[in-house]
Amino acid sequence: MSTAVETPIMDPVTLQIVRHSLLAGAEEMMVSLKRAAYGAHIYEVEDCVTGLFDAQGNSLALAPGSPMMLVDLGAIVRDGLQKVGAEKMKPGDIFASNDPYVLGTHSSNMGMYSPIFFEDRLVAFTATRAHWIDTGGAVPGGKSFDIRDIWQEGFQFRHMKLFDRGEAVEDMMQFIADNVRLPETVLGDMRAQVAAAKMGGRRMVTLLEKFGTDVIDAAAAAMFRQGEELARQAVSRMPDGEYRAEAYLDNDGVSFDTHVPIVVTVRIDGADLEVDYSEMSAQVAGPINTGIASAQGIAAFAFKAITTPHEPPNEGHFRPLHVTIPPGKIISAQSPAPTCWWSKVTNTTIDTVLSALAQAVPLLVPAAHFGDIPLIMVSGRDPRHDNKQFIFFQPIPGGYGGRSYEDGESCTNCLHEGAMMNIPVEVEEHQFPVLTEYATFRTDSEGAGKYRGGFGYEAAYRIQADAELFVGVERHQCHPWGVDGGKEALSNDFLLQRMPSEEAESVLKAQHVPVSASTLCLIRTGGGGGYGNPLERPAELVAEDVRLGYITVERARTAYGVLIHPESFGVDLEATRHLRRRLETTP
Repeated sequence: MSTAVETPIMDPVTLQIVRHSLLAGAEEMMVSLKRAAYGAHIYEVEDCVTGLFDAQGNSLALAPGSPMMLVDLGAIVRDGLQKVGAEKMKPGDIFASNDPYVLGTHSSNMGMYSPIFFEDRLVAFTATRAHWIDTGGAVPGGKSFDIRDIWQEGFQFRHMKLFDRGEAVEDMMQFIADNVRLPETVLGDMRAQVAAAKMGGRRMVTLLEKFGTDVIDAAAAAMFRQGEELARQAVSRMPDGEYRAEAYLDNDGVSFDTHVPIVVTVRIDGADLEVDYSEMSAQVAGPINTGIASAQGIAAFAFKAITTPHEPPNEGHFRPLHVTIPPGKIISAQSPAPTCWWSKVTNTTIDTVLSALAQAVPLLVPAAHFGDIPLIMVSGRDPRHDNKQFIFFQPIPGGYGGRSYEDGESCTNCLHEGAMMNIPVEVEEHQFPVLTEYATFRTDSEGAGKYRGGFGYEAAYRIQADAELFVGVERHQCHPWGVDGGKEALSNDFLLQRMPSEEAESVLKAQHVPVSASTLCLIRTGGGGGYGNPLERPAELVAEDVRLGYITVERARTAYGVLIHPESFGVDLEATRHLRRRLETTP
């Protein structure tokens, strides 16, 4: 599908019909993928994304999904056009690629794309990406801080053809089945991606039959033009200048006493914006690296959130964005750097890009969020299901930062994951030998502010079988920071109690930890940073948080300067005024 500028002017009605038909097609792909998937991490969590692209790999429509799997989805198609070539693609072909260095993310996120032909011409692509629960490799699920190179993570596909003219390539099906620990789930999820590709292809062909290629070409060009214009208008309203921000990761899982620096510079010049990663950490020995497409995706995520947050994304929205990424950085890693815990770097880097942008547009940017997917992965055999192999994990939510006009959201999945969901407890306990003893807001975890941060999450999981535990918790030392006088929030933590009679121990990055039916896993996530002076927060809102159990009476006093009766939850207004005046003058 051409995207040349010289195209007919579109009438607005037809343009909107085409725009929303494309969006509906991408969303139907997502519904199809979820309904056909075998793994709960897909049909419940939505650890997958779908989209429609033109013949050059430019995004036409993306279904809502995990932002960091979505923003660089087109890279799979564009790399395929380079490596395979359009001339070698045929109707019904489906290719797979999980190259983490070119495509970003990690090997477990399998990208699949299929060419769409109309009137004997390649006109578009469907593309999906889904987390495969296993791709072979050294450990179940492919996540361990012991991993030191990419080959230990599992098999690598570089644009392998899984379907040839609509027929499954049986050798590839056998290869996958022979090299994963859960072949039924993996192949079932793969077929769900195939079903989504076919659904998207049918919807695109129906649209082409209705309007013809010239109208669809013109509509695509108009969508890109409009998206670019809206983004440029937003950037033009920002003050020109250079804005720099720093944060860090606790460590890379190998050198535990060494922080990993995250440094970002944003430059605004008229209607163009550059994100420069030149000062970022070099790639590291531990498996927290990721590929160049993730670096572009991080910048695109932050850029879209600030410029056109309410617009359905297409390629035009990102044309004013320029990204400088030297090779060999932690977000532009090169082989054989391991990448299996790639999400450890993305969340904090997004927060840091936004922190740089806050210097230019402080009213648009929230304080930092809890900044991680504090993941625990349990693998073993389930005695309840004929000793069948299982691999359990699920997203863990936390708090978002306060904003210039409202409090941050509580118990929400991280920026990296976006709209992902948790596995419902009933499904989790039926499918896996894991019992959820409780799950609740984490009291006093928010960053205090005039607009406080959201609250973190606390959950206790009781393991019901002998198994191995893999833990990856980041942002334990780098707390979610506040903005404009707002305070930092509590950080992420994980406690392991092996026996009821033993003290719980903090475990942040570990692998091959033996667990049993006596083991209790307690995950505690951080809140979001506060926005503005907490002494300016209305006392009645502080009292309401105490009444709801979100914060304690003591925290109301020390963090907000509000004195609350512990039984009636009434505010002592006179004493509160005196305390706040005293706290304002205390260094």
